[in-house]
Amino acid sequence: ANVSNPNSIIKAFEPVKSNAEIFKKLVIKNKNTNIEIFEVALSNHTGFAYINNEVEYPSGLSLEHSIKNQNAEKINVVNSKDFFEENIQHPIDLIKIDVERHEQIVLGEMMNVVAEHRPIMIIEVLNQKNLNSIMHMLNEMNYLVFAINEMSKSLLSVKPNFLDYEFTPSGKFVHSATQA
Repeated sequence: ANVSNPNSIIKAFEPVKSNAEIFKKLVIKNKNTNIEIFEVALSNHTGFAYINNEVEYPSGLSLEHSIKNQNAEKINVVNSKDFFEENIQHPIDLIKIDVERHEQIVLGEMMNVVAEHRPIMIIEVLNQKNLNSIMHMLNEMNYLVFAINEMSKSLLSVKPNFLDYEFTPSGKFVHSATQA
């Protein structure tokens, strides 16, 4: 977003302390003064949770099945809907969601934001069940969905075995993933 529009306002969410520290250093190094990092996870509640570095899932850290164990880090969690209502007072053009099987919950809480701003969304979806649910939620709002082919930087019709999808309001469709 920053490369295509240097005037964009970027809000990033990274609940894992070690990742947030790396992110902050990169922001300073690259002199990105328009990026604000929130050290919280978005979800459907406010409080705390344990984010698990699940060995059985190679996708990495996840709030799904949050339990305190040897692979878990206690993190701050905020309700997505509440956060956006209280902290975002400008138009939202793009939302990128990568929350390791928690996308349906995060997006479900943000449906009022989606309805108001009609942003393009890029969502990593790790299983077909979540993809089907997200497609159903956004289809009712007249969104188009495309699989993103990261190798060729092109959009495809929805296909299994892809991870990243672009969801675009039908009136905004401009092949955004293919523009560089």
